Amino acid sequence: KKSALDDVFWLALYNLTTHSHVGDMARFYDILLPFLTGKPLEQSLVETETKEGACQGPWRSPQRSATAYVRCIFEAVHFMLTERGLSDLQADQVQLALQSEFVDMISNDMQYTLPDEN
Repeated sequence: KKSALDDVFWLALYNLTTHSHVGDMARFYDILLPFLTGKPLEQSLVETETKEGACQGPWRSPQRSATAYVRCIFEAVHFMLTERGLSDLQADQVQLALQSEFVDMISNDMQYTLPDEN
């Protein structure tokens, strides 16, 4: 679509990603997505739900924190695991195990990082 190539859209998206403000998520869903589709978000959702086979894949919650660089890795791992045949529950359990290991590694690192010596 023409809107996806519009410089104004990409500038607004860039601005949302580089400058964090309260209400950025609302601007994305209320202004930018309707700009792309050319209609209100609610209308696009209704049309998508009524199409045959339109909802492909499981629902994943949107990014709500400033850790997108980590979240994209977790989402990629989840996608690869489900593509290899694991259920969503099993993929989530693998992700939980990975996060647990990350916490253990951080805890170990904290034992050797002494603030007074750095």
